[in-house]
Amino acid sequence: MLKREHWKRDKMLLRIKQIQLVLFSPGIIILDKAKLVVKINKELRTLFNGDQVIPPVPEGAPLEILKIILKSKDEQYVLQISGKRIDFFYNSLPKNSVVKFPIDGLYEKFVTISKCFTEETHCQFLRSAMVTRWVVELEKSGTEYIASNYLSRDVPFENPHKLELHYLIKENIVGCKVNKWVRIKSARRISDPIQNNFLTILIDINTVSD
Repeated sequence: MLKREHWKRDKMLLRIKQIQLVLFSPGIIILDKAKLVVKINKELRTLFNGDQVIPPVPEGAPLEILKIILKSKDEQYVLQISGKRIDFFYNSLPKNSVVKFPIDGLYEKFVTISKCFTEETHCQFLRSAMVTRWVVELEKSGTEYIASNYLSRDVPFENPHKLELHYLIKENIVGCKVNKWVRIKSARRISDPIQNNFLTILIDINTVSD
């Protein structure tokens, strides 16, 4: 993600903003959505203590339409279920200035959710993914950081307003083929665009189906 030697040389503050865990399926069939929600809430106790949405989905609707949405009151945890995928989000709250990664108990909660599906639905999960979103606060500008650490001195531009770096790594993790996409972007403070000493980083690790 960021080169280790840069951490030692450049002072920076790294914050996790969001973790997204995903299971992909060719088709999720839920015969009793209310029963599934009761099962998930029973297993995870009061995790999803906010609004629970089970919208009516007409027959023949696109699989991408959400069937179930569960949230904690503060929306730190969100579960979205469609006909093709399960998305479980952890959102860092403003009061959490520094959050340790990995989040304690997050993966265990996701495993519990997947077990509920195994017991209450007819579906098969062929791929999975983890997407993490980060914000880095630097002492210098984000564009300067990317240019000085990742680009050649012979780049055909000077003082760009915005700079992005995308790359793909193909690797094997615990016997699974995965694609790891990394996107590093320079960023500015929304309330004060003059403050340009930020980076946003997205790391998308997803398994490759055989």
